[in-house]
Amino acid sequence: MINQCYNVNRSKNFVYSEVFKRKVVRDIEEGKYGVSQAMSIYGIGGSMTVYKWLSRYGTMNQAGGNMVSADESKKTEDLKSRIRYLEKIVSDLTIEKKILETTIKIAGDSYGVDLKKSIGKKSLEVFNQSKVK
Repeated sequence: MINQCYNVNRSKNFVYSEVFKRKVVRDIEEGKYGVSQAMSIYGIGGSMTVYKWLSRYGTMNQAGGNMVSADESKKTEDLKSRIRYLEKIVSDLTIEKKILETTIKIAGDSYGVDLKKSIGKKSLEVFNQSKVK
């Protein structure tokens, strides 16, 4: 394919046609070429030019220098949502644990037994004796 661009005012700035830009982006996204290979094959100067085309015309998003497909982006959002859900469950369970610990402490103080440490037959005997009184 012939490089579809023209030089403006004989400077180093080239204007590339939209059809050409889309062709380059499609070739990169299909895996035919990497960015540097496409630049070399099509005679494009400056990698930022190609990255701008990718962000404007591409079906993929550039995130942190890595190309991320729309499916991967959806998976990432799903995982973030799952993390938020699990963090809420952890928060709820932490609160429930505090309530149970407080309940055990109050019950232990009421019956004079450390229920947390004295689990077993001895605790049951002390509980039954206090119940009889």
